[in-house]
Amino acid sequence: MKVKLVLHDSSIQVGWLHSKLKVPHANHCCLQEVWSIPNPKRSYVIDTIIRLCNQAQPDFSEKYSQLELEVDVQLVKNRLADSYDYMAKMAQSIHGIYLLNAICTIPPSSTFEVEDLGKLLATAIVWIETVEYTSNFQIKNLIKQYRQQTLSWIMQLMKFNSELYISCLLPDPPLYARVGHPWNMLASVVRKDLELMQRLSKLIVHELIPENIWERVFPIWLKEIKERIPQSDICKFKKILGQIFGVNSNTHSSYALSFLYKRLQSTEMQEYLEALVWVQILSYLDVHIDMLPLFDIFIKMIIGVEKNISSTVTAFPFPDKVVLERMNSNKLVRSNSLTPGSPPQSATPVTSGMPMLLNVKDHLTFAVLMLDVLIKQLTIQKSDSDIQISKEECNSIVILLVCILDQLFNVDHSEHINGDCMQCQVMTIILYQTALLLDLVIVDQIKCQVLSHEYSRSMKKSFSKKEKLSKDFRNSEDILSQPIPEEDSNEEHLINDDADKDILKVYKGNNFDKLMFSFPELRIMESLLQQLKHVCDTSGIVHIISCLEVLCYRGKCLQAFAKMEEKLIQSFQKKLLIPSLWKLLESSSSNIAKLIAPLLLHCSLLPYGTEIICERIEIDINAESWKTRFDVVDKIGLICQFFGGDFSHNEHPGKSVVVHGITYLAYALQDVNVSVAMKARSMMQAIKSTSLK
Repeated sequence: MKVKLVLHDSSIQVGWLHSKLKVPHANHCCLQEVWSIPNPKRSYVIDTIIRLCNQAQPDFSEKYSQLELEVDVQLVKNRLADSYDYMAKMAQSIHGIYLLNAICTIPPSSTFEVEDLGKLLATAIVWIETVEYTSNFQIKNLIKQYRQQTLSWIMQLMKFNSELYISCLLPDPPLYARVGHPWNMLASVVRKDLELMQRLSKLIVHELIPENIWERVFPIWLKEIKERIPQSDICKFKKILGQIFGVNSNTHSSYALSFLYKRLQSTEMQEYLEALVWVQILSYLDVHIDMLPLFDIFIKMIIGVEKNISSTVTAFPFPDKVVLERMNSNKLVRSNSLTPGSPPQSATPVTSGMPMLLNVKDHLTFAVLMLDVLIKQLTIQKSDSDIQISKEECNSIVILLVCILDQLFNVDHSEHINGDCMQCQVMTIILYQTALLLDLVIVDQIKCQVLSHEYSRSMKKSFSKKEKLSKDFRNSEDILSQPIPEEDSNEEHLINDDADKDILKVYKGNNFDKLMFSFPELRIMESLLQQLKHVCDTSGIVHIISCLEVLCYRGKCLQAFAKMEEKLIQSFQKKLLIPSLWKLLESSSSNIAKLIAPLLLHCSLLPYGTEIICERIEIDINAESWKTRFDVVDKIGLICQFFGGDFSHNEHPGKSVVVHGITYLAYALQDVNVSVAMKARSMMQAIKSTSLK
């Protein structure tokens, strides 16, 4: 086979000879501008250009490999059977591209049909994608010049008629723009969208999709994925989206996800929910999304979210249990006894009993989806084995959790039927997610060891965000501290209401606001303890205790705070922490008791902790009701059982609690009520010898 290519300024001659088939030369000379040719001749010329351009064939093995599709063996065989024929077809396509650039001028010099311009544009886009898969060195050199000319032609058309350009990039373009693959074959919706999105990625490589076009095109693609792609097939788009949004992508980082952030900042709740579902899709396809803007947006929406919102179906069931289990691996597991440097045992929360949510219909499911997206992003952006997050991200996570716990748990629970309540189950999911995020924050950045000036400065950045938020959203004052009082203010007041609510909020001690800047974790603890009174689901209680474990044992929040405000810690323990834990401590709930007993012993490490616990024991043991005396004997026995081993030395403050408790156990042996006396005897026998020494 012999290929002959001759180009002139005013004419084009492309000929080919095939000795076996004896195909004659093709000769085109002096064609005028296509827009000046009257119909129907114009249609014939345009159709000829399209047919010539479509002669180009990609390297199918390379194309299918990039799409992660099964290779069509027959197509590959036909392609390899006659490489000369392949080169001839590429030459014919170059002939068509030359005609496109030479006689299809942009802008048109006379009247034109949009359909004709759309056909030519779609053809040029298909040709650009096709030659990207060319592996032949000779062909690559041959098309280099014409590819650049075609890119310039497409750019001119985009500026001339952007609406037409956008329509050709959509999942369902106009009929006249359906040129080449996959429109010339019987393709499924999944196959069609895969090929068209891959074509979109090739245009991005050549910077043919500027920001104004991108912001209009890609939201429609995300809607297409959500509404028309089966859930089991969405994962097939992971590689293509990785090319589009990846670190080395040609999509400019300044606007790659700008359309998403703009939609997330919308004041219309429905638009925001739609964008949140898009974030879910991108997260499940391992697309990295900048976390800090996401935190700011989520904090705003949590503050302003309504309790009842219109139901929005999500692309995937949530939360992602696989991601939760992987993130929880070896994180919330504790040792059985309270040993130095090792927190107590906590049964690893399992996700098997969690409901799978399919739509966002209220503020609780809204929070679950939001936290699910954040957890997914943390797992894909950080190392699975050793997640490392920045200080600013840690601060933002804590602030977000404060907002969620302050704003979202004021719910009316439905009637419990056989112990089932959907609100309780959803709250349990949120508490489990909270425990995981708190563990992540504490492990990466134990913020409560020493209050340093450097740390205070970093926290002020976070609270500057909150001050900004308070101007635009209702109820934001609930998460904000009051203006910092003067340094010489020594006023300390503790308001004691019957419900013991909002202890931290009513406290007006010296430098309290500064401390709250640096210890928002205390606000989380307060919210969790307030919810402990209302959560009926056992799993929810376990997750709350897990959160408290992370904050108390790993973060050492109370110990650090006690060094600065002993009076506040005294009130916090006396009015909220110890009473809440004491009420739940009972042997009938062993899985909860083994979490609470070590926490109560931890309180003995704090100022006034031992005195408060001993006072509680003394009051209950002298109560008139035999049931109260019976319960306190049970509680003393549980505390003593968890005190032993390396923590039984003389210096441990918890020893006073144990000694005090055992003394009253001995006193209870002579109780006038037989049940109390028998319970005291059984508890004395169950206490470990190491605790008695």
